[in-house]
Amino acid sequence: MPEKLVVLFAQDASRGMAEIQKSYRVLSLLPPRLAVVELDDNGTQAVRRMPATQAVIAGPTDAMPPNLQEN
Repeated sequence: MPEKLVVLFAQDASRGMAEIQKSYRVLSLLPPRLAVVELDDNGTQAVRRMPATQAVIAGPTDAMPPNLQEN
């Protein structure tokens, strides 16, 4: 199953992380707001719709949220 980087909003990170861990296989945590998660297409869409999710990075062409980019 493909691995995706999930970026959560800082203010909702703990709630969002708990919700993701209940439903999906988390391969790596980068607290407080990043996780590498195994997600199929349906899971990717479901996680993107979660209120705590800022972005799901599925591949090299997906844009990183501006507050995570290198300066």
